[in-house]
Amino acid sequence: MVRRLWVEVAVAVAAMAAATSVGYANVPDVYGGGELFAFSGLDGESNEAHDFVGAFSSTAYGVDFAYVTAPTAVSFGMSTGQLADSDVVVATGDVLYVIDGTTQQDLLGLAFSAWHTLTGFVSGSVSVALESSSWHSDLGCWIVSDLLRTESIALTNTSQGTIGVAYGRSVSEACDRATEGAGGDFSEVMDARLSSFSVLPQLSDPGKDRLLKKCFSVMKVNTLTAEGSINYMWSTPDREPHREMWLWDSCFHSFAMNLFHPDISWQFLQSVLSKQLADGKILCEMDFDGISNIEDTQPPLLSWAVWENYQVTKNISSLQYAFPRLEKYIQWDMKYRDSNGNGLLEWRVQKSENCPCGESGMDNSPRWDYQNAFGIPYTMDNIDFSCFAAQEMNYLSLIALELNDTDKAEEWQAQASELSSSIHSDLWSSSLKFYTDRMMDGNYSEVKAVSMFTALLLPDIPEDHLQALLQLLQDPSSFNTVVPIASVSKDNAAYSTDMWRGPMWVNFNFLTAVGLKNHGYKDMANSIIESTITCMQKYYEKEGKIFEFYDSADEVDPENVLRKGTPSGSIRDYHWSAALLAKMLVELELQ
Repeated sequence: MVRRLWVEVAVAVAAMAAATSVGYANVPDVYGGGELFAFSGLDGESNEAHDFVGAFSSTAYGVDFAYVTAPTAVSFGMSTGQLADSDVVVATGDVLYVIDGTTQQDLLGLAFSAWHTLTGFVSGSVSVALESSSWHSDLGCWIVSDLLRTESIALTNTSQGTIGVAYGRSVSEACDRATEGAGGDFSEVMDARLSSFSVLPQLSDPGKDRLLKKCFSVMKVNTLTAEGSINYMWSTPDREPHREMWLWDSCFHSFAMNLFHPDISWQFLQSVLSKQLADGKILCEMDFDGISNIEDTQPPLLSWAVWENYQVTKNISSLQYAFPRLEKYIQWDMKYRDSNGNGLLEWRVQKSENCPCGESGMDNSPRWDYQNAFGIPYTMDNIDFSCFAAQEMNYLSLIALELNDTDKAEEWQAQASELSSSIHSDLWSSSLKFYTDRMMDGNYSEVKAVSMFTALLLPDIPEDHLQALLQLLQDPSSFNTVVPIASVSKDNAAYSTDMWRGPMWVNFNFLTAVGLKNHGYKDMANSIIESTITCMQKYYEKEGKIFEFYDSADEVDPENVLRKGTPSGSIRDYHWSAALLAKMLVELELQ
């Protein structure tokens, strides 16, 4: 199998970053409303328990704090003319800075100085307000509190135009912090937050360079410090609503963080591994307060992620820590997700209108439309689960070899080969001419889903199977949509804009591109990568956000696509989308 030389990539990224001036060159500057706004664990202590996480307001400039028990918003008021002439200089996950585009004079600024405090300013006739607040003259602050006053948010603004916004567990604590925030220097705080871009290479195309910085801003805002039952730095898909630590999400986050902070990338993985249950199971989602989804696991990518991190750090202790845990996890999968004992793995399914198979990560795919009379999807031998497991066994073999355990290396390689062989013989339909799920009665699912391309991750795919997959990838009526790769074939009756029922997902584009490169199809892989970048850049420049998924027909804006049946739109500033896009951008530049 062809494997990327991570050390060379990381060294190249470091060299490019060293030659880059920090400054404000190509800093994200698109304000669309809905972008995440919070303090990052990369800059200091974070605190997810209190949920002081904001999002840019969708109407005028401001920040909505909708998740605390005392929801409010910081809103900036300006005339229609000022708003029309305004120019956003910085719009990242922790800084907002706006000037007058005609006079170049400062209008407003707001930046996180700590997880609980923001420093900012307003100038001229620009006003600032804290919605639903009351004035506390004794403290000199505007205050919003919950009914029991166990949480408060305060705003103070001085005659010099400086402002402070803060969260506190009491009114006085919030006011003290806000007063301290108003006494801070916005420029210094902004410079401190933007200095994180110093680890990034400067890409040759200014638009893509700005897009890379936006991606890193999303990665940054979703990176958290140790908290509660999580003892290391960790990552979350999008602070809100998916504020927990998720299994396969963390792996995708790690793949990109390897390029910029490999030590933190390892902690992402270590945090997941440290939450392993005694029987070997690793849960789908894990919370800092110990509350977790105890039913589901998620796609196994951890051995791959650990190995890729090791290619950068060469820290043998990470392999020593991870290996026994990785073994126990795959053994748990093989024991508890193979009900018919044939060696092929089965996702846990359940009766649910919108999420019959959350464990697979493909919550509402038409794959689960095969259901019994009670509305419960049939248990099937699943192509993606089995391919991921076979790949994990290959990586376990590599890790064992690196640890000088040749017996374990041979054992895992033998298991990988056996499982891979079963996949090629039992999950390939000779009549349908593609890989698919197989029901317990031996019948094949006729749903052509993007999950079939996980077979490209296996080193021993038969040539005729490979060519059939390549043909489907190039077929406009199947997966080669306006924005490839559709998550379900375009000729499927269920094809739509609803999550896994048609849209393009960056993680499967990434997985497919990796598989294609492994088999020597670099040009086809690059074509998928370039189309992914083009789509995501288009909507970043229009909306200011990195989305969870995109309409593969490119007819519906990500803000308006269906999500589990409702037109709520794709989740914004989604971590794995940003992380994998960042990885694509950097690696394409280095080719």
